[in-house]
Amino acid sequence: MLYSQSISRGDAGKAWATCAVVNFSKGFSGQPQRPDLEAIVASGLFDECASAVAAVAAGGVERLHDTNHAALSMSLAVLRNCRSQPGCEAKIRRLALALAFCLEHDLDFLGQLGLTSASYAASICTST
Repeated sequence: MLYSQSISRGDAGKAWATCAVVNFSKGFSGQPQRPDLEAIVASGLFDECASAVAAVAAGGVERLHDTNHAALSMSLAVLRNCRSQPGCEAKIRRLALALAFCLEHDLDFLGQLGLTSASYAASICTST
C-alpha cells in the first residue's frame, strides 16, 4: 500500500508519483469517456489516496509538521477528480471527518496559486 502508514515529508516520491497521475489526467478533461479515472479507481490508487487523507486526519494536529503538503493535496485532487466514478462518492462521504480536518488545518501546496489542502477539500465537499 502506498500511503497506509503516513504521508510524511520523508516520503516525497509518493507525492510526485501522485502528482504525475493528476497531471496526466488533465489530458482527458472534457472527454466523454474517462479511461484515466477508471484506471485510477481500478488500480487501487483512489483507495490509497483516500487512506492517505484519513491517515493525515488520524495523525491529528501533532503530526501535521511532518505531513508532505504535496502528497496530501494530490491525494485530495485524485478524490476530487474521481468522485463521479462508480462507488467513489460513497467512499468520499465516509471521509467527511477527514475532509473537515483538512478544511480546518490548511497546508500550502502552491499557496500563491490557491492550491492548498483546504481548497482541494472544499472542492470535494461542494461537489459531492
